[in-house]
Amino acid sequence: MAFGLACSSFVFAQSDVYVGTVTEELVDITITPNTSRDQLARMQRDLYEQGITFRYDNISWIEGELVSITLGLKDAEAGISEVFSTEDLGGSTTAIRVFMDRSENAPTPIYVGEANAKQ
Repeated sequence: MAFGLACSSFVFAQSDVYVGTVTEELVDITITPNTSRDQLARMQRDLYEQGITFRYDNISWIEGELVSITLGLKDAEAGISEVFSTEDLGGSTTAIRVFMDRSENAPTPIYVGEANAKQ
């Protein structure tokens, strides 16, 4: 029983882990129908630590899956921002990509949109 309790605590502690990269020079995160509230909050905290404002609202869940969301990303230092909204996540919009290249002379300084639209 103690082993089961320890394992369930470990799984819960890992619930805010997401797949992606957030560094000083690069942000590359994918949001899917399986992205949890905890993962969104973790993304927000990680981006805040890099000086980037990440907001999300208009969230809808159906049977535990994220189906609609509005995202906003802003880098005040660079003076750039982007907003993306979908009501069909998991349908025609299979995933959302949040991408920002903050390196000098970056060809794409910011992108928030459908994951398959950004290479």
